[in-house]
Amino acid sequence: MRHPEAAVLPATRRSDLVGRLCRTMRTRIDDWTLTDRSVRIIRLLADSTGILRNPLTARSRSVRTESIRGQWVHAGRRSSAGVGAILYLHGGCYFFGSSRSHYGIAKRLSQHAGCPVFLLDYPLAPEQPFPAAQDATLAAYRLLLDTGLAPESIAIAGDSAGGHLTAALLNDIHRLGLPMPAAAALYSPAADLSGELARQANLRAPDPLLPFAFLAEGAASYLGGVPPTDPRVDILAADKRRWPPILIQIGELDILRDDAHALAESLHAADRDCALQIWPGQPHVFQILAGVLPQGRAAIRCSADFLRSRMVTGPAGHRPDEEQGPAAE
Repeated sequence: MRHPEAAVLPATRRSDLVGRLCRTMRTRIDDWTLTDRSVRIIRLLADSTGILRNPLTARSRSVRTESIRGQWVHAGRRSSAGVGAILYLHGGCYFFGSSRSHYGIAKRLSQHAGCPVFLLDYPLAPEQPFPAAQDATLAAYRLLLDTGLAPESIAIAGDSAGGHLTAALLNDIHRLGLPMPAAAALYSPAADLSGELARQANLRAPDPLLPFAFLAEGAASYLGGVPPTDPRVDILAADKRRWPPILIQIGELDILRDDAHALAESLHAADRDCALQIWPGQPHVFQILAGVLPQGRAAIRCSADFLRSRMVTGPAGHRPDEEQGPAAE
């Protein structure tokens, strides 16, 4: 793989236009408070993005167990070789987002990585606060191991709140003495659930896409009174000595840019392999806009290359995305 910084594209007129459109839309939700009604509306709006035209075709299969819900998504060609799998944890400030809202990003990641992606539907706040989402991600990782996948053939990726969940999962894996995955990719990760780093970044320059209130209220509803210094929540203070190689992608205008820097610094302090990419002129989780932004497409392709280059795949075996079960599509 090329040096991570070599993959970063500069801002373009198109990305500037998208940024202006995002700012215009954001002004309509800046004053929203998270009532039961507004949460339902936000969830519906987010999930509706999953029905937008996506040029990639994919096979998918729903998974429904007592503790796990999600979809296997595979946009690559069938192969007789063992190809591993990626566990994807969607964002949404812990109170919205799903396998529908992030289906497009999972398909692109699967296509470029050449392996299936398990897109987890974890429990959402405020109905199911901490530690429900983190317990679900841990159960999903155990599921991948139980299918027979070797840990070195598994990668994890996540955006925003899903970036925090990815880091929290690595923390839990270390805490429980489980085998570590091969690598992780974090898009605009939330590293500080106290919200202080995001508040400071927002005061300097608001994100074109994401209001600070969404982050603050979402984190508070997820924590449900648990302090952000809880050992399972405070990923900046986590023991990272066993963590795998990590790629962090952040937009220059991202409200979580300070979170990303702080997380990268904590990984470097633990002498871990961490690459931090800063994409000029891009907002929060610009990868979700890959359908219109070349920077989003390039970022997903780069992260897929990063994960794939560190995943060790073995001989042919049963494929976790082809287990018996109800078909999603």
